[in-house]
Amino acid sequence: MVHRATRTTLTALGIAGAMTFASSSPADAALMVALTINGVNYCAVDNNAACAFGTQILDDNAAAGVLSYGAAPLVLGGIEITGSEQVATFGPPNNVLNTGSTSIRNTNAVAASIQYAVSATGFTPPVSTAFASGSATWELAVGSSYTASWFNDALNGQGALTSSAVQPGTQIFTCSDAVTLLADSTSCVAGPIAVNDPNPFSMSLYSNITLAAGGRVVNNGLTEIKPVSDVPEPASMALLGLGLLGAGLARRRRQ
Repeated sequence: MVHRATRTTLTALGIAGAMTFASSSPADAALMVALTINGVNYCAVDNNAACAFGTQILDDNAAAGVLSYGAAPLVLGGIEITGSEQVATFGPPNNVLNTGSTSIRNTNAVAASIQYAVSATGFTPPVSTAFASGSATWELAVGSSYTASWFNDALNGQGALTSSAVQPGTQIFTCSDAVTLLADSTSCVAGPIAVNDPNPFSMSLYSNITLAAGGRVVNNGLTEIKPVSDVPEPASMALLGLGLLGAGLARRRRQ
């Protein structure tokens, strides 16, 4: 497994305790966002299905598996968000969950607190390895801080029902950074990470940002990728079965 970061503290957790969340109507949605800005909650769901975590932000992309907002700058609690997009891609060959924003700017006169979670369910099994990465560029944001975490849930629990740091399943990677320069950056990467998903599963991404007054994060994003493992074709399995049967009959004849 490779872990790499630029001026970043990394902790890979093999086991963080599997957990499931209670089902509700929004829990059936495949792709969701939960966002908290300075203690005020917001949510968004692919194709604008209902959500219950605070004020709903509308998805402005009609494509299934793509959830976006902020095509025109969206200001929530003094935080200006531009070009936020979340995408869930279902394998084969690869299951992918990513989230990114072109710009997040704090227009407040004081530091702002931002927590958000992105999750999708029903990814294609079987999967045995995962890869995670995240990055951000900071402008005039000295004193800001950043923590991101990546989750895997073999039980296919819906995350992003809240913006809590605890999402369904196992935390497979986490990364933290502190901004000390006028122009600064964060880079985190890990993989391959061993996972065990024999059935449809979910992935969740979490981020916690303290953004200095007047500071901006440019091209902030997280990605989790899980390739679908090779599965023998039915014809190959049939041939294997016939071969084993033939070997068994030959063994009986020799006895």
